[in-house]
Amino acid sequence: MSALLSIGDFARATHLSVKALRHYQEHGLLEPARTDAVSGYRRYDVAQIPTAQIIHRFRDLDMPLADIREILRTP
Repeated sequence: MSALLSIGDFARATHLSVKALRHYQEHGLLEPARTDAVSGYRRYDVAQIPTAQIIHRFRDLDMPLADIREILRTP
């Protein structure tokens, strides 16, 4: 497994806000690699950075979240 990043570190690495990452999780676009059962802290794998960057680029093009979700789910 790759290194795990806190949500803040992952946000900085992907140029997304923490709020956006939480929003994308709520909409099924980007699940954290791990979530601590006690604290609820989210940890993201560095291997998830490319997916986050794809989401960011599509959102820059005003693509709806539902469309992005479908693209990400397509093999």
